[in-house]
Amino acid sequence: MTQRERLQAVFNGEIPDAVPWFTDMSYYQHGNARAGTLPEKYLGQDGLLELHRDLGVGIYLFTPPLVKVNRDPTLFYRTEEDLGDGRRRYTIHTPEGNVSGLVQECPQSSSTANREYPVKSAEDLRVVRCWYEGATYKPNYDAVIECDRKWGDIGFGVPIIPRSPLAALVAEWVGVVNLSYIAADAPDALEEALEAMRRAEDGFYRLVCQAPYPVVEVGENLTAEAVGGLWRRYSRDYYKLRTNQLHASGKLVGCHIDGTLGRLLKDIVEVGIDFPESIVPRPVGDLTVREIRDAVGPETILWGGVPGAMFAPPFEPEWVREVVRVVGERGRFVLAGADQVPPNGDIGLVRRIGELVEEIGPPRRI
Repeated sequence: MTQRERLQAVFNGEIPDAVPWFTDMSYYQHGNARAGTLPEKYLGQDGLLELHRDLGVGIYLFTPPLVKVNRDPTLFYRTEEDLGDGRRRYTIHTPEGNVSGLVQECPQSSSTANREYPVKSAEDLRVVRCWYEGATYKPNYDAVIECDRKWGDIGFGVPIIPRSPLAALVAEWVGVVNLSYIAADAPDALEEALEAMRRAEDGFYRLVCQAPYPVVEVGENLTAEAVGGLWRRYSRDYYKLRTNQLHASGKLVGCHIDGTLGRLLKDIVEVGIDFPESIVPRPVGDLTVREIRDAVGPETILWGGVPGAMFAPPFEPEWVREVVRVVGERGRFVLAGADQVPPNGDIGLVRRIGELVEEIGPPRRI
């Protein structure tokens, strides 16, 4: 079976001839392209597909957006100022006012970090509400279908849909520290903002539900130690609403949860998530592979299991046997990087894991 056929079998509740092996090589590509160490044939979107194909690992991220989000560029826009030393000040402009944040380039890791989030107080939430309410939506179905067709047997396109309102505030607008203060000091303002964000995305979800496509994933970046309590307070009902809508349209629904799992793993499955994606076990995460498997039922598709840190020495692929044995023993499983192969990762290990998966063969259900 091809990687695509194996994944389709898992989606259908069937046993493939081997566990599907998928991972995201885009971070590896990005970092090495910036460093000038990436072979030319692996540059660009076509190069990313070729990199996956050469390594024998499936590609699933990133397709074009299933639904495009647009705003009037004369009313809603972003400007940036280079402050030197890798620092960039950005300002988000809206009819309700402006907010600004600060990001720091991190050359060694080929990444950026937030030094300052744009929303500093409950009053600034008016800008967030305005930004969401100013959005319009347009279907982009054909682009996703064409991408999936192009990836062919080595891939299966899993479109990412935007973060839920709480996760968007944490990752993009406020940060978990400021959000905790706002939740304590101005809970009514926070709840009003979350509700406005939800209403504004109703049109987006109508178009997602109408899409002739079988699967979507919410790009949350959840981690239990940061948002577990906030999630249960502000996101549980939201997830039920959206997963019910998406299930009614015949879709499988994933959620990107690439941090600590704790109680949050069980919670997101209980509200309708079909496949928690990018699960990170110990020694990088907080749960063992046994605890992860036992936290959910056999119908839940667990996706991940190979922490990004393990693509560096001294790790070798043999330990993957235990992951496949335990996680695949009584349920549906997609072996994958959690969540990306880093720029300094050993891509030879990517190939060797694929070879080991072939050797192991079908997961043994009990």
